[in-house]
Amino acid sequence: MTQLSDLLALDAFRTARCVKKSRSADVVIRSVKRAPSLAVHEWGQPNMAVLLPRPLLQNRTDAQLESFFRDAEQVGISLFLCHPLPLLSKLAKIYNDEHPAKNHSFYVLPDDSSLDIFLLEIQALILEQEKKEFEQYRKIQANFMHFALRSPTYLESLRYFSEMIGFPVSLEDSQKNKWWSTDSNYDQFQVIQSKALDRELNTGYPIMIRIVQYSFLPHAPSSQLHIAMPEINGERHALVIHHFQRTPNELDWMLIEQAVCFFQTEISKKEALKENELQHKNDLLNQLLKGDARSKSDMLEKAARFNLSEEKNYKIIVCEFFSADTQGYQQINSKTNKRTQVSQFLMTAKVEFKNLVYMQLPDRLVLIMEHRPETSLKKKFQRITAISEDRKEFASTAINVSISNPGSILDIPKNYRTATGIQRIMHLLKKKNLVSTYEDIGIYQFFLNSPNLYSFKEAIPVPLMKMYEEDPELVETVRTFLDYNQNYKKTADLLYVHPKTVRYRMEKARDEYGLHLEDPQQTLHIRLSLQLLEFLDKENEE
Repeated sequence: MTQLSDLLALDAFRTARCVKKSRSADVVIRSVKRAPSLAVHEWGQPNMAVLLPRPLLQNRTDAQLESFFRDAEQVGISLFLCHPLPLLSKLAKIYNDEHPAKNHSFYVLPDDSSLDIFLLEIQALILEQEKKEFEQYRKIQANFMHFALRSPTYLESLRYFSEMIGFPVSLEDSQKNKWWSTDSNYDQFQVIQSKALDRELNTGYPIMIRIVQYSFLPHAPSSQLHIAMPEINGERHALVIHHFQRTPNELDWMLIEQAVCFFQTEISKKEALKENELQHKNDLLNQLLKGDARSKSDMLEKAARFNLSEEKNYKIIVCEFFSADTQGYQQINSKTNKRTQVSQFLMTAKVEFKNLVYMQLPDRLVLIMEHRPETSLKKKFQRITAISEDRKEFASTAINVSISNPGSILDIPKNYRTATGIQRIMHLLKKKNLVSTYEDIGIYQFFLNSPNLYSFKEAIPVPLMKMYEEDPELVETVRTFLDYNQNYKKTADLLYVHPKTVRYRMEKARDEYGLHLEDPQQTLHIRLSLQLLEFLDKENEE
């Protein structure tokens, strides 16, 4: 990084005269340009040194010069250089008036000097500095790459970075509220003030400078750099540099940028390993749940891998996650959101239950739990679901939990089909945020394990099927009438019609289609048939 002090050390600058000096310690120069016009917004760049040729400034009005310097302030020009001019005193006054922050410098060059010489000298210095910085950057990068070959732990990596940067550092997993730190004293603190830095790493990750109060330093607020990294598999990490009591220099930024890239890579590698292990575990458990075994002994051997005992009974619990709207269910749009929600739900379940055997999928969690008659699984999962729903991450998500009957290891495939079937019934009934057992679904147990609901279609009465095809409005009236205990007024209110209209429609159902709802057996038959038709309609939509 080239600074004004570097320029002033050049031979060409020894006779330059300062008209106005910046109040900051040093002015950063990243590029240089001969001003082609007063339209500085079109060609200017932050931290630029600008050479002002005489013809550009001659015969300019005060308003034009004021506008130029004001625009230069907005662009972020660092340094102005020009030859002596008759209007120099006025120019200096206008410059000072338009730069109240005084973070810029203005120098006058000798009258007999060439702007081109100064341009070339500054360019050469900037290139030389950039070359040094690049070599430094490559060296830091090579050091991190060489260190990565050791397959270090997070803590070893943090110690390595801490030695280079000269401050205590931490890696934060905000999802799990977990910290890895070179000094655990710095894990406990309170943020007093936080501000985003204008400086941005090449990675584009946001950097916050925070004023914090550390618990072990109760009377001494301290500065802290916080760099948030992108989310990986629902995990959010940040690199924190504690007690950062100096203005970061270019070497600091190089170290920080390489450290962030290094930790991002290490986190990705570890998450990939976890993903592979999870996939392998899911594959094994999926075989057990689906009964993919050559024999009874093979089934028991697969179960033993998960410490499941032949002497005990187990229940299968299936938890499904949906984005719920007013019409029913929709798939959760973001794969990352689904993974995060399933992980959070699982963490809550692990607090309630120990030694869980589970299969974790993007939008589903399957648990195998030992049957304990003295405990109420349903109440516990209702509590876990309620805790999850209170979190902001679950704001638009519905969770349905299904619980099978208990059974032996050999019954696991059958009970998994039962739990999955309960989910299917809840889905067809458009239930949300419900915990259901096999007993809870009642008469819908008839439809539970059927791979094809169309096999029941022949049981639908022919007159009802005819009504379904000819008069959908009448079908909806009959369904609502039965749902509300054959109450004419409630049915009329729900359908936004007069009670007499409901009576007329029900008489039509009786006279034209032979539906006699005073017969309990026929009423039950019609109820089940209407529900089956609704199920079939939903399956056709999907």
